[in-house]
Amino acid sequence: MKLYWELRILINHLELTQNRDRGLKYYWLCMNSITTIILVFLAALIFGLTLFIVPVIAYYWGPNGKPSETKEERKQAREEELRLRAEQIERSKNNPVPTRKPSFWDNRKVYK
Repeated sequence: MKLYWELRILINHLELTQNRDRGLKYYWLCMNSITTIILVFLAALIFGLTLFIVPVIAYYWGPNGKPSETKEERKQAREEELRLRAEQIERSKNNPVPTRKPSFWDNRKVYK
């Protein structure tokens, strides 16, 4: 009878050990709350970095990030920029911004 109980205890111990080993594979993931917090933080960090890096790389490696290829194209772009700036200055001289009267209480614009 004593042998029966010893075998029974041994079998129970082996069953518990096997069940424990089955769950031991994933036990380290949820070992305690700090591990879970660290894993969530790292996942959020990687996700955020991906959201930041992908558009940056797309912008700087795309058409906006490429410099003009030749000296001629750079010269044409510069001339076009100067021409547009001259038009902008001329337009601002011909159409000045209306100013207000110096009196604080008279809030109407002065049109010349």
